[in-house]
Amino acid sequence: MRLKEYQLETLDKLDAFVALLAAERAEEAATRAFIASAPEAMREKLMEGQVDPAITAWKKAQEQDIAVSPDPWRELADGHGAQVPHVCLNLPTGSGKTLIAGHAVGRILSGLDGAMTGFVL
Repeated sequence: MRLKEYQLETLDKLDAFVALLAAERAEEAATRAFIASAPEAMREKLMEGQVDPAITAWKKAQEQDIAVSPDPWRELADGHGAQVPHVCLNLPTGSGKTLIAGHAVGRILSGLDGAMTGFVL
């Protein structure tokens, strides 16, 4: 089934957010590697200013008009205290939300991990 223009635009916005999130996660991994190589006495001090990549990606999405919500990041932590990335795609009734969701799963997986396996709902 061929997607309509507004559905493609919605998925493009999602892709843009996922790209921001992937970049922030990569930057965080590099920062953590640097901190791990620092002397032990400095590590805790260096970790203090770290912001979760999901929060940073959300703020950048707002700055770049990818996220149209003026709301600040809503805390949603996993069992380890890391923020769980989440977005809301606001579409009208009958707009093909289920179809968009199916396409979104593949885009999120390939955009974040570059893989099409290992995803659990």
